[in-house]
Amino acid sequence: MEWPQIIMALLTLGVIGDIIAHVFLPYRRRLDNASALDAETKIRTALMEGFEARIKSLHETIDSNNATMKEQSQTIADYNHALDDKTLQIRSLTEKVWQAEGKTNKANELYAGALTRIAELERENGDLKVEREYYKSWRCEWSDCQDPRGRRPPNHKLKGQVFSPPGRDSQSKTDISNK
Repeated sequence: MEWPQIIMALLTLGVIGDIIAHVFLPYRRRLDNASALDAETKIRTALMEGFEARIKSLHETIDSNNATMKEQSQTIADYNHALDDKTLQIRSLTEKVWQAEGKTNKANELYAGALTRIAELERENGDLKVEREYYKSWRCEWSDCQDPRGRRPPNHKLKGQVFSPPGRDSQSKTDISNK
């Protein structure tokens, strides 16, 4: 036999012996089971480390999101506070506008009343001026005004006219010639 064949035969015997040792020798089985368990444990450990790393990154993401939400909640609370302040300002200004509008309405009512009263007084003043002018034209300019027939016109252009105070109706007119 040649050396390669001898080596081959020895290797074959070693493999067959190894198989027989696995089958019939219990410590060899335990050794193989232990190495299989060790490999499985390494794989599971690597998976667990991956899961733990992922869980850690998820916790960091959750903490970051919580911090962002807290900041946004604070910002919203600040905006709500500012909005409440603006709402109070608007209500205050609206109340002031209502009060000013009420005062303006009262002033307008007083002004309208005053204008009405002024118009009445102006009309009355105008009537009194007309009456005064009328009386001026009918005043007695003679030294003795005790004429039994009543007043006589002071000038020739009023002769034949009937004296009646202005603003009175036609029933109260006095005819100088009838007396």
